[in-house]
Amino acid sequence: MNKKSLTQDLIDDLTEAEFRSAESWLSTHTVVWRSKLLLLCSAMRAKNQAKEEIWQRLYGDQPFDQSRWKSLSSRLLSELETRLSYRQFLKAKQKSESIALRDGH
Repeated sequence: MNKKSLTQDLIDDLTEAEFRSAESWLSTHTVVWRSKLLLLCSAMRAKNQAKEEIWQRLYGDQPFDQSRWKSLSSRLLSELETRLSYRQFLKAKQKSESIALRDGH
């Protein structure tokens, strides 16, 4: 049995709305990595695919490279964490502003 990565754990824990938001954000935010990260994110969300199968979708006939796989997975994890952290920040800011308005500050 393969050990799940942090990236896979994070993707598995996303709600459908969070996943759609992340996909949208990835498609506009990460110009250089956009297509590979989107494919990787979607493939990991679909589950039950070996990383070698996903690799083939990303890189065609290029031999599987564990180092490049880890690098791409790490990049995706970083992008998703950044997105989710930013969304949490915006929610907290909005809540704080609502409380300030309610309290007359």
